[in-house]
Amino acid sequence: MSWLSDFQFGAMSRVVFGVGQAKQAGALARELNGRAALVMTDAGLAGLGLTEPIEASLREAGLRAERFDGVVTEPTLASVEAAVALFKERDCDLIVGVGGGSSMDSAKAVSLLVGNGGRFPEYTQRRVGTETGSPVTAYDG
Repeated sequence: MSWLSDFQFGAMSRVVFGVGQAKQAGALARELNGRAALVMTDAGLAGLGLTEPIEASLREAGLRAERFDGVVTEPTLASVEAAVALFKERDCDLIVGVGGGSSMDSAKAVSLLVGNGGRFPEYTQRRVGTETGSPVTAYDG
């Protein structure tokens, strides 16, 4: 199997990869009963037009496509919060991450926040025990 082979990977989210797979975005979104998708990518990929076939497929399937091209390398809290705000403002119900790890990580972070509420730092706190058994909260910020 070469790295150019098509594949699909499914866990809690679905990853679709391969030449021409952008055309499947609309059908996949319809399977999920979506109405409006936030397409998340970085400015470079958006500038190259790489989200356009995905957005077209979504529209052809009857969905609204909203683009967020503010994904940054090693995603920041500010970029994730901006995407969450756009997701809510535009009344989206699906997230489509386009690109590499930063786009995927950002899409998962947005999904966590819109699905569960709160702010991201609340999810990065961890509790560790002390000698007295009293928990101490540490922040990995």
